[in-house]
Amino acid sequence: MTTVSLIRVANLDELRGDGPHALSADGFDVVVLRTPGGVRAFEGRCPHQGALLGEGELDGDKLVCRNHRWRFSVDSGQREGGPQCLASCPVVERERAIFVDVSGLSRGSDRIVAKRTLDDLPGPRGLPFLGNIHQLDLTKLHLILERWAAQYGPVYLFRKGTARAVVLSDPKWCNQVLRARPETFTRDSGIAPVASEMGLDGVFSAEGDAWRPQRRLAMLALAQRHLRGLYPKLQTVTIRLKKRWERLADAGAPLDVVDELKRFTVDVTTLITFGHDVNTVEQGDDVIQRKLELVFPAVSRRLLALFPTWRLVRLPRDHRLDRALAELRAWLGELVVAERARLAAEAGRKPSSRRISWRPCCRRAMTKAGLFPTT
Repeated sequence: MTTVSLIRVANLDELRGDGPHALSADGFDVVVLRTPGGVRAFEGRCPHQGALLGEGELDGDKLVCRNHRWRFSVDSGQREGGPQCLASCPVVERERAIFVDVSGLSRGSDRIVAKRTLDDLPGPRGLPFLGNIHQLDLTKLHLILERWAAQYGPVYLFRKGTARAVVLSDPKWCNQVLRARPETFTRDSGIAPVASEMGLDGVFSAEGDAWRPQRRLAMLALAQRHLRGLYPKLQTVTIRLKKRWERLADAGAPLDVVDELKRFTVDVTTLITFGHDVNTVEQGDDVIQRKLELVFPAVSRRLLALFPTWRLVRLPRDHRLDRALAELRAWLGELVVAERARLAAEAGRKPSSRRISWRPCCRRAMTKAGLFPTT
């Protein structure tokens, strides 16, 4: 006799459209679809490289993985043109909810099995109470962690005060950890409160049930069917950056690669999201760039702080950060208003269509990420 163990994975009103919907049941990723034959559920990871199938798309009767476009039948789970087949999960609709049985899924033999305790891990010697905080220079943090990896191996431990932090530098292990988010591994517990008080809470700080729908929206904006429209904008900004670097090289002038790539990121993001060309690459000393240079280091500084001193005493740098965040929100708010006006005008000129535009998707994804206000 077959035993079915059903787990509630979502309310029906949470699953809009046919899907695919990325859900979780008992630590397993599952993908749920609405098909002409009813609701179907399959294992949620692509057998190729483990991408979330819920972040893919439906193309007729095929579920398409976002990474390498592997196509699976929505009826059988069989891969088109290959022997792979997605494991199917019994699914039931009742009480206005979706229930899935994942008892037939395998957790896999490649799961991380603990062979050592944290106390067994090598790492740099620290000071009592401070740990290794005194050795961490925020401007060179990546270089410090890289140097420690070369000295102590691909997995080591350091201390942030009394808290312990494990560092992995082996890509295989990093991929396993990322695939096990957010059920098994989560972000640093300090990220959410720091992001919230800075007004940056969103997909980059969300966990659990809040993380999946926000990530889904971000991945929809970057779906392959939208990428074609991004290429000309990426090309525009890239050509500008190339010409800028050529001018600096001809003049024998130094350049800060991190600063240059920040400009590139700002220009690409605002251009593809709002259609607004801020062109910080060619403008030189840009006001927005200067504001961002206050925000990102502040996030790192607060995450590594032993005490949240800024909550007790507001230093001049905290006031500068507050002003920078307010000015960035105002700037982004103006772009939001202009983009909404453009979309409204465009909707008035064109007949309605069910086709999703990549720009509104990007805009909604950035709102969910906490990158600009909703009003």
